[in-house]
Amino acid sequence: MKNRGNLIAVFLGILLAVLAALLGVLFVMSRPPKLSEDKMREYAAAAQEAGLAADSQAEAGGGSGEEGVSKKMEPFEVKAAGSSKKAGAKEDKGQEAEEGQEAAGENGFLCTYSSERLMTDADVADLNSQTFEGLPQGKSIIQMVINEMYARYGYQFQNEEIQAYFDQKAWYKEIPVRNSNMEQISGNMTSTERSNVEFLSGHL
Repeated sequence: MKNRGNLIAVFLGILLAVLAALLGVLFVMSRPPKLSEDKMREYAAAAQEAGLAADSQAEAGGGSGEEGVSKKMEPFEVKAAGSSKKAGAKEDKGQEAEEGQEAAGENGFLCTYSSERLMTDADVADLNSQTFEGLPQGKSIIQMVINEMYARYGYQFQNEEIQAYFDQKAWYKEIPVRNSNMEQISGNMTSTERSNVEFLSGHL
């Protein structure tokens, strides 16, 4: 029994010694290598020389017309959301008005879905709740959406104000032929568009 106890003690001692050795190795390996004083002086001198060289290059660049190391900062430009104009820049009033009218709806349309699906009372309420700039005087949004469906087929309006309104639209300008025959235009419309014209006419 005594011998057995001695063996266990020896085994535990060896095990502890091995663990201690492993911990020592890990500790040494995890420490960063210590720089000698000579190496530190060498690195400091190299850094100082690099700084002096950069300063002299900047001075040389400033004396001639070329760019130096330090670049001149560009003036700060203030931009509003969705605008690329510089702060304080003025724009031609006619162009500004045209842009405002073109932005009346998506892609310049007052109602993009009037040709895609049958409209509802909710659509009418939604259109009436919005503010549309640049509409011809005395014309409601519902009347102008009806006119827009005819304008999509190149209808030439007798009313000068309505015609002027559509003349400024990019999509209307791209239509090659104008036609003042309303029945003919109506015949070219889809059944969805004709139904929407009839539906909206009941809300005027």
